[in-house]
Amino acid sequence: MLVATDTELNQQIRDVCLFYVVTTIVYSVLISGMTIKTMMKWSGFIVSDPIKEKMTNGVIRKMILSTIREKDKMQHHDHLVGTDWERVKEITHLKKFEVLE
Repeated sequence: MLVATDTELNQQIRDVCLFYVVTTIVYSVLISGMTIKTMMKWSGFIVSDPIKEKMTNGVIRKMILSTIREKDKMQHHDHLVGTDWERVKEITHLKKFEVLE
């Protein structure tokens, strides 16, 4: 910021310096933010919590079952008579979750 406000330097040099400083900061923050969790797991600082995993799996299971039930209700709707429900299952990958029912 000091370089950007220094009037003794050429405007183009100030702009280039400011651009590189901001780019370096943004790049550093993005890379750190995207990789820190993976690095923490790899180094052993983060241990998987079985209770959290069980709760997450339970929520996902409920969402999948709710989706399957809603699809079943929609199959009997008058406006959706011509729908290819096998294609819907294929697109939404519901076939692999039907064992949950």
